[in-house]
Amino acid sequence: MVTVTVKTNPTGRSFSVDGTTYTAQQRFRWSSGSTHTIATTSPQSGDPGVQYVWKKWSDQGAISHTVSPTTNTTYTAAFTTQYFLTMTAGSGGTVTPASGWQNAGKNVTIRARANRSFDFVNWTGSGTGSYTGTNNPASITIGGPITETATFTRSPTPTPTPTPSPSPTATATPTATPTPTATATPSSTPTATPTPTATPTVTPTVTPTATPTATPTATATPTPLVVTDDFNRADGPLGPNWTKPPASENNLVIVNDEVGVDVENSHNYAFWSADSFSEDQYSQVTMVNIGNFSGVIVRAKAGVDEFYLGLVSSDHTYNIYVRTASGYTDLADGFTETWSPGDIVGLEASGSGPVNLTLLKNGIPVLTYTDSTYNITGGSPGIGIFSPSGSNLRVDNWEGGDLGMLGVLLPETQEPSAPGNLVATAIGVSQVHLSWTASTDNVRITGYLLERQDPGSANFVQVGTTTGTSYNDTNLDAGSAYSYRLRATDAAQNLSDYSAVASVTTQAGVAATDGFNRADGDLGSNWAKPVPASEQTLVIVNNQVTPDIEGAHCDAYWIGNTFSQDQYSQVRIRNVGPWSGVIARAQASVDRFYMAFVFGPNDYRLYLRKDGLYYDLSDGNTETWVAGDIIRLEASGLNPVQLTLFRNGNPVLTYTDTTKNLVGGSPGIEIYSPPTDHLAIDDWEAGNLGMLGILLPETQEPRVRGNLVVTALGVSQVKLSWTALTDNVGVKKYEVQRQDPGSTSFAHVGTTTGTSYTDTGLAAGSNYSYRVLVRDAKGSLKEYSGVASVTTASPTINPRTAR
Repeated sequence: MVTVTVKTNPTGRSFSVDGTTYTAQQRFRWSSGSTHTIATTSPQSGDPGVQYVWKKWSDQGAISHTVSPTTNTTYTAAFTTQYFLTMTAGSGGTVTPASGWQNAGKNVTIRARANRSFDFVNWTGSGTGSYTGTNNPASITIGGPITETATFTRSPTPTPTPTPSPSPTATATPTATPTPTATATPSSTPTATPTPTATPTVTPTVTPTATPTATPTATATPTPLVVTDDFNRADGPLGPNWTKPPASENNLVIVNDEVGVDVENSHNYAFWSADSFSEDQYSQVTMVNIGNFSGVIVRAKAGVDEFYLGLVSSDHTYNIYVRTASGYTDLADGFTETWSPGDIVGLEASGSGPVNLTLLKNGIPVLTYTDSTYNITGGSPGIGIFSPSGSNLRVDNWEGGDLGMLGVLLPETQEPSAPGNLVATAIGVSQVHLSWTASTDNVRITGYLLERQDPGSANFVQVGTTTGTSYNDTNLDAGSAYSYRLRATDAAQNLSDYSAVASVTTQAGVAATDGFNRADGDLGSNWAKPVPASEQTLVIVNNQVTPDIEGAHCDAYWIGNTFSQDQYSQVRIRNVGPWSGVIARAQASVDRFYMAFVFGPNDYRLYLRKDGLYYDLSDGNTETWVAGDIIRLEASGLNPVQLTLFRNGNPVLTYTDTTKNLVGGSPGIEIYSPPTDHLAIDDWEAGNLGMLGILLPETQEPRVRGNLVVTALGVSQVKLSWTALTDNVGVKKYEVQRQDPGSTSFAHVGTTTGTSYTDTGLAAGSNYSYRVLVRDAKGSLKEYSGVASVTTASPTINPRTAR
């Protein structure tokens, strides 16, 4: 018998065991290994304004699942406490976020926005963590149910009061300051010298007659306008809803459902002209890439050369400009934010004399300016791009409108969705590859936080971060069980719920590993260079491996251990290019080894190095390789030798070598880095396949089509062989046909009465296809074999073939 305890955290939540519901901890005595069902419900109501949302069971099971304990065990259902946040706006404005449930302890930014002709007064809050005061925006901490009420008051309307004028005093007329010539330079960052305004001559004022103040007539509040454009239509002009202001030197155009420019190195703008906007307006757009510059404009017009411009000119530089007929004037600059593709840049303009300008990143204000000089009024919102030559800057998903609709630009508090389908795959004895499906968010996912639970530990600890949907965890113990989970974070640093937990056990056994985490220089005494294959030397730079001289073949194999003939070698590729990978069965005194490497994102290959020549054995193109992937080569057996190339633990390419049959040797690494590519690899591991049976390759038929086998013999010859065919009248001869590189047809190259043929005079490193036809004693020519292809050997592997 085993003792099993079932409870909740916090206590008092309901759960069921085998269909019976409980609200307090329960202890059971069950037969060892017997099966029982534990379950709970979510959400569960508590006191007014309080609820509890199920988070997980301590055994990582589903909300309802079966258990079969064989030892004394405690199962705990963990809940997240949530409190209700009530947001109320008095007459004259709006508030965000909307009322709803919030996690306990969460910091929430609240913001009030006054309607036109109203002013914000203050917040009145109640509840633990609430706020009362005049800050806007303000921050609250959810410590219980909270109510926040924003109060607004109508803006005062000034009433003119007749005032007697003093006796006029003559004033000397000052000399006007010379006006410099404004230059609108089409530079990456718009700049211009503003025109100083001369001081006018003071004129004596006649005392005005007081005019009675008219009683204002109440006017209905207009419905705020908001418009959007996702540009998902045919390439070409933006369309009739858009107009080009005078400052636009060329045109914004649609390219692949995004907005770019038709001529680079020029200022290009467009504003939405299909609707009329209030003076208090906003414009926002998503940046597809970052460069100098892209952004948004407000208060733009067709007949007047003026508008305000909010732009991002680099990943750490953002500006507010004003454009007038005199050129561009830089009003404000920011440098503290980091901008990334997918961020939303927005610009608000409100008021008149002065005009209040606010630049926002993903809905959060990051730069402000009060314009008391130019005071541009009216107009419409739009977009702008200056794309330097070759930058190919793009924007997408525009929105503009009256400030009353600016909910999407307010600080967002929506959490991303939890990552899905987490898969953990053991790669050798010391590494685990994790992959998952992406989270979603109303603004943008900025990364994932990965946590690991080590053997014997009850806690998860963060072990890494990434912006992609995969991660490799290294330096693990052989034959050990690990569990993983992760959560997403967005542009406003909101965290998602955790993913489901994925568990994995690393392979057992002893392997050679090298993380290269040591001083720059030689690989060290455990490594040797196969010569003459390795033309230069692999070295350590910044804890990674790279060639000491680029543009050369560089190889190294491990001599610190002795390996069996059935062996594997794997390494992490730090960047993708022609080419980097691993080798197997390399020896000091024999110029022969097998190779597996990545040429490009969709180009990976199995090669053979033998006696000064390289033989292309098999190529793959269905996988997409990215920086951080692990490439692995397994070589097993003899006569034939089975070769398997793996990507992140999954077999993606195989070949059966029936002719070369390399024996013995050791595993290693390889790089050919074209000049300026700076290819690098890291985290190498190798060992004997006996400890990694599940990773042994599946058997694959040799390169045979029908009954035809083709084999490269050096750089210029190919040997063909096939099985004999007889019919009722006898075979007279076989006809061999070849398809040359770049050709779409087969041509006759020779005849024979035997069952083999050697084709000569071929080009090195070139791919040829062959087929064999048979002519019988009656002269009838018939198809016999299928088509078989082969690549001749080459003294080098040309990286240009991957470009």
